Amino acid sequence: ELSRDLDQRTLPRSLLFHGAPLSGKLTTALELARILQCTKGSAEWGCVCQACTQNRLLEHPYLLMLGPGSFVDEIRAAADSLLRTRQKPARFLLIRATRKLIRRFDRVLWEGKENRLSPFISQLEDLEDALEKVMPANELPEHPGLEKTVASIVELATKIAGKTPNDTIPIHQIRKASFWAHTTSHQSRKVIILENADRMLDASRNALLKILEEPPADTYFILITSRKESIIPTLKSRLRQIQFAERTREVSDEILKRIFREPSGSYSSLKQFFLGWSTDPLVLKRESDRFYHSLLNANAAEFFTDEDGDSPFLKEIEDRKIFAAFLQELTSGAQELFKQQSQGGTLGTESLRRFERWNASLRGQFVMLDSLNLSPRLLAENLFQEMLAAV
Repeated sequence: ELSRDLDQRTLPRSLLFHGAPLSGKLTTALELARILQCTKGSAEWGCVCQACTQNRLLEHPYLLMLGPGSFVDEIRAAADSLLRTRQKPARFLLIRATRKLIRRFDRVLWEGKENRLSPFISQLEDLEDALEKVMPANELPEHPGLEKTVASIVELATKIAGKTPNDTIPIHQIRKASFWAHTTSHQSRKVIILENADRMLDASRNALLKILEEPPADTYFILITSRKESIIPTLKSRLRQIQFAERTREVSDEILKRIFREPSGSYSSLKQFFLGWSTDPLVLKRESDRFYHSLLNANAAEFFTDEDGDSPFLKEIEDRKIFAAFLQELTSGAQELFKQQSQGGTLGTESLRRFERWNASLRGQFVMLDSLNLSPRLLAENLFQEMLAAV
């Protein structure tokens, strides 16, 4: 669809990419930016014009990237790939993953708020210096040196990621992006990418609506979301909507083999792969087993407390991403219990209804986690009581 619009010169200047997480929305947005900004116009895959070269390294001066994102997990995964393979594609993988974070600190977006930026300017400069050592044009350090460089990139990126607005897109950044979009430039088309656009507050949405009513010439806006239903209708009406399908297990496996050099079948999905870089899957499995053991014994204290008070895992699930991974593991645990009882011939009508209610409760927790600003600890306690009532 996008290729047809480009060929026919009918591509609208305001787009909404929506669909499942990890379905290629940002990758497509960045590739579209490269095509739009190619100075040769053809934008073939191997184009060596300056604009395409800059876009491959995510350093094109007429690209702006706003919005919260999961930066560190991708950087860690890319760093591991480079250490294991030392191949050129892995360099690009790490550079692009890191630059997705760095671009959030573009001076255009922080103009007038430099006092907020100044405390970690030196960390950003150190991160760029470390990244320079793995640039495609440079010779890679030998293994001890490469390990040190990569560790530095991951450590600095982790610190810097904690400075980014992680729940919304601030209104001052929308306004600065708007001012930048309206400044005249004959050098290149401009592309503004807003990740997780559903997280904007009313003031930011209203400011963006004003821009989209009449987008500046040669400026393209690409909004990205995994929660299309949370984008207000007045905003959606100004955007051409492009839906991205969830990747199949086969496609995910191919991506993991070709990009991250993981053996076939190592992970059931891209989501499981990236969760491995934010928390230990074995810990999630252990805590899921503890949850069900406590549930079947009708004893909440077995899971929620230990000899010293609160279970240490409760502190980990205050991270909403880890709690979402825990919910996914609980869902897998329920399916495993269902399978065991089915094979053992002990699955009666009541047990079947119980599993149905458990699955409904787990789905409800995912919805509440996405839509309500509730503590994951509170959600976990409510989930336990709901599932206990079905036992």
